[in-house]
Amino acid sequence: MSAWKFLVEKPCKLLLAVESENNAYVHVLSREIDSTYAYTLNLVQELEKLGFLNSEKIGRKKYVKLTEKGINITNKLKEFLNELEEREIPKEIDLKLKKYDEALERLSTEIKGKTLSKKQKAIVARLLGRYRALIKGTKIRSKHSNVKKAELLKRIGKMESKIRV
Repeated sequence: MSAWKFLVEKPCKLLLAVESENNAYVHVLSREIDSTYAYTLNLVQELEKLGFLNSEKIGRKKYVKLTEKGINITNKLKEFLNELEEREIPKEIDLKLKKYDEALERLSTEIKGKTLSKKQKAIVARLLGRYRALIKGTKIRSKHSNVKKAELLKRIGKMESKIRV
């Protein structure tokens, strides 16, 4: 396996899975990387040739561990992936959070200064609950987005307390 072939999805996922599973066997790893047992076994053999993995057969199970070289490569791979995610994902997440912010602003201006009936309060509370769930479910990877997420959740809390009064 050449270095370029190594830098594709499944071999990278395999190294990361071996690191997280620590002394896992091939069958578990194949499920973890969403691949067949035969293909995973082939990848393990190729990565062993490159010196990234060691495997040991105990009974019918083949256990896999990272070598020192494998640990170093996996750490560098995680750094690389984190760097990519920090550059790409915040844009996507910032757009999503901005959309939620705009929706909350519209809702806030719509109900501001109005006396709401019980039914209207229930509708607004349901909307705020949905936005809270959506915002909480948003996976954040940057500090800026995390701060924005916290601000939006705090804003929802304030709006909820206003409609309860």
